[in-house]
Amino acid sequence: MLYVDDLTGLLYRPLLYVDDLTGLLYRPLLYVDDLTGLLYSLILNVDDLTGLFYRLTLYVDDLTGLLYRPLLYVDDLTGLLYSLILNVDDLTGLFYRLILYVDDLTGLLIRPLLYVDDLTGLLYSLILYVDDLMGLLYRPLLYVDDLMGCYIGLY
Repeated sequence: MLYVDDLTGLLYRPLLYVDDLTGLLYRPLLYVDDLTGLLYSLILNVDDLTGLFYRLTLYVDDLTGLLYRPLLYVDDLTGLLYSLILNVDDLTGLFYRLILYVDDLTGLLIRPLLYVDDLTGLLYSLILYVDDLMGLLYRPLLYVDDLMGCYIGLY
């Protein structure tokens, strides 16, 4: 049977597969990537931190024909692909999101060291410095000013 995809309006055949990581059934809807010409599958998942839906892109491996998961997501604001990885902050023990963007020129993932502030939703840069007087580590949080687009330092 053919169904209509809610996101694209395209017809698809609802083949159900078992997700290797979760054991859940999913529908790998295969589309053609406009940039690469590769087949990919868009699946809607729920972001653990925000509760928002995001699109998980699964590509078809040319050599094996298997689907693989590059952990690439679509940034709602910029339309750029990025990768969300959850890491543990050594100082606080809290989880933070490390954002890896795809370099437009090289296609490589780049790490701008930008994190999402859970309280404000602002991007900040986490850099550890050594206080010359006390010898302690401190964190100068650099925020992105929404109006100016500049970095501002909060200590």
